Amino acid sequence: MRPAAWLALAGLLFVLALTFKPVIENDGIGYFSYLHTLVVDHDLDFTNEYQAVRTEHVGYYPLLIQSRTSTGMLADYFPVGAAIVSLPVYLVTLALHPSGEPQFGPPFSVTLTLASLLMGLLALVLAYRLASAIITPRPALIGVAAAALATPFIYYLVYEPSYSHTFSACAVSAFLYVWWWRRDRRSALGWFALGVLGGLMGLIRYQDGPLLLIGLLDKPRRWWHLLPFLAGVLVAFAPQLPIDQVLFGSLLPARPAGQDLQFLPGHYLDVLFSSFHGLFSWSPILLLAVAGFAFVPDRRLQVAFVYAFVLELALGGAAPDWFGGFAFGMRIGCGRPKDRTQDLVGRRRRLRRLEPFAHDEFHVRHQDFRRPRLRADLDRPAKGCCLSSAPGVSRRGRSGPRLVARAQRTFRPDLRGCGLAR
Repeated sequence: MRPAAWLALAGLLFVLALTFKPVIENDGIGYFSYLHTLVVDHDLDFTNEYQAVRTEHVGYYPLLIQSRTSTGMLADYFPVGAAIVSLPVYLVTLALHPSGEPQFGPPFSVTLTLASLLMGLLALVLAYRLASAIITPRPALIGVAAAALATPFIYYLVYEPSYSHTFSACAVSAFLYVWWWRRDRRSALGWFALGVLGGLMGLIRYQDGPLLLIGLLDKPRRWWHLLPFLAGVLVAFAPQLPIDQVLFGSLLPARPAGQDLQFLPGHYLDVLFSSFHGLFSWSPILLLAVAGFAFVPDRRLQVAFVYAFVLELALGGAAPDWFGGFAFGMRIGCGRPKDRTQDLVGRRRRLRRLEPFAHDEFHVRHQDFRRPRLRADLDRPAKGCCLSSAPGVSRRGRSGPRLVARAQRTFRPDLRGCGLAR
């Protein structure tokens, strides 16, 4: 690594050390209570866990730990996905502290929130990998940094890491990265893996589950490949089904009383523009992201963005607590930095296209012989252009892959004969 990269890494670690808050509270209680009740108590009775919330003086919302379901049990309205992802970390911590106490204090709160931090950072890495596959690395890095630092994502990464947003971001980023990486050439096993990631999205946050339909933007090479995709979804989401059956007497997820979704009339304009946690009023840079999706260079990515945006807007606007409750900004959808990164990258790509063509250094650096139009240039050299005399290129206009590769290795173009020089 270059010295500048080491310096940037040291600066990042320093900032994280100053700002990271390893505390489990509020929503985090619902996400991580599963670990103690299943691993230590071997049941789904949350009496011990919710009593520990009071005795350990953990910040909480009374409705979430006092509600009982139709089966008479204390309710946990949060999905089990974040707890399952954190299970290895919890088991290691439990091996060192077999009592499992304090349930929501150190060392358990520290290790579980560090796992959340790791998931959030991994989500940004995956977002960068996808963005750099669409455009050059520098604009990709700018897009990722903007999505992370100019939205509520950074708040839930370091200040409220017990919430599920970092786990959600990681699952969605992994799903989109695997979907894009193996597009058009996915095997049956690949479809199964994509289905597992899609089911995991819903297992971490219910509202992320429908995003798995993005995977169907690819046409399977064989129709029966959809069967392993569906099987993967069911395998990943299966742990939630018996939990909901025991707690709520139903296989379908339940919501707290008075929190049923109401799609009409909804709060859609409030979600976008309200001064009270509105998406664009709190994070104006997302206006660039929305505008940038039109310049993303692949129709499937554009459709995926529109679908994800409309889906999250519909679900968020239909919720009575559309503002996100005790939230920092509009946290609905902040688990999807990858979509925002792609759109900011698209905007950056458009700005790159508007740069003058006379910037030959940029033009030569980002145009190589692997691109179809330059392959055509090798086949039909322009008059007066030195490409016609490139080593390994036939003057008759015929060149195979080996000759093109040889030209790449040995030839540096002289732009004077191509009309590109200043």
